Amino acid sequence: MTFAQSPITEALSGSSPIQRPSGISFLCFALGWLSLAGFGNAWVLVTGNVPLPPWLGLIAALYGVTAATASIGLWHMRSWGLRALTAWMTTCGLLLICFLGVFPSRLILGGYWAAVGFTVIVGFVFFLVRRYVRRSLLAR
Repeated sequence: MTFAQSPITEALSGSSPIQRPSGISFLCFALGWLSLAGFGNAWVLVTGNVPLPPWLGLIAALYGVTAATASIGLWHMRSWGLRALTAWMTTCGLLLICFLGVFPSRLILGGYWAAVGFTVIVGFVFFLVRRYVRRSLLAR
């Protein structure tokens, strides 16, 4: 199932509609929401309302920027959307590693080994998502 541009957008651009797989559309909406979460987390971390280092707010802001960029790039089915998605995935990994370094091990359910296992699972899911996006972009 594919979705096309709205008739207004198509008329204004003068180009043919973009054929976007529904999985890409879902990913774009999810990335859009995650970008809002990244900006919200950045605000909370930078203002100092939580007992965490404020520099984590900069990484959270980078998370928001990369998620928004990937969402826009993939929505328009641009080749740079895959690079933006990879940047977002890398930022996710960086943020996860930083949080593991800041949080005491007693607060992490299962300790650090469980966190490492979670990181490996997330990395595998990211690998599958990136492969799906790459194939979808090549198929258009």
